[in-house]
Amino acid sequence: MAFGMQVSNSSGRVIFDTEQLNSNYYFQGNPTTTTSYATNPSFAYNSTRILFARPQNATDGAIFFSGSVNDSNYYLGGRTTYEQTFGAANGVKYIYAYQQEGNVTAAGSGYGIEVYDTNGTDILYSSNIGSNFEILYVGTMANNTNFTWSKPAGYNFDEIYVTAGSFSLKYDFIDAPAPFPDTHNLYGNWAFFDDSAEQILIKQGFITSAFQISASSTATSYNTAQTQDYLIVARLI
Repeated sequence: MAFGMQVSNSSGRVIFDTEQLNSNYYFQGNPTTTTSYATNPSFAYNSTRILFARPQNATDGAIFFSGSVNDSNYYLGGRTTYEQTFGAANGVKYIYAYQQEGNVTAAGSGYGIEVYDTNGTDILYSSNIGSNFEILYVGTMANNTNFTWSKPAGYNFDEIYVTAGSFSLKYDFIDAPAPFPDTHNLYGNWAFFDDSAEQILIKQGFITSAFQISASSTATSYNTAQTQDYLIVARLI
């Protein structure tokens, strides 16, 4: 950079750059924990607020919005018995990331660094915020995706989250008359958290089967035309 300031963390990653046009983000408050299926958090795709989600602590489960992106209500999976048997998370933890600009107030005392916008009022970056997060992985699902992400050492798996808005699927069941087999159809993508292995299965595609489909399965699926980005982050506490 020619002029300005850069702030790096202990690993050398730039966490603030005055030439960066996008605002820094932070977690505001603590996660909300629910204990049942079909959680309906406040969410909008066109918002600058980012929703992150995961299953409850020490549990397996798939994170996805149930239905389609055209649904007027966004429910994290489990609205039907088939979604529940599929492996939707039975209760979730979710938290919102907000832009620091316009949302962070001056500390007033203590130690750290605060960088103001050119208006002299809005804080672009503050080291004195309640909860931060680290981006561990940036991925893109394209066509038929079947990817397993493993937690690196030094992080608590109970504090690993994905961007909830990146995952949406539709599960249909066709009860066929005898002697024809029933049909399970699944289209979309999901993030399955395997607590014991401390891994996340990222899956996208179209699957049709005569049997109940499982979120933890890595079976081959048909390609789709959908492309979707996602983040895996660690909440730093």
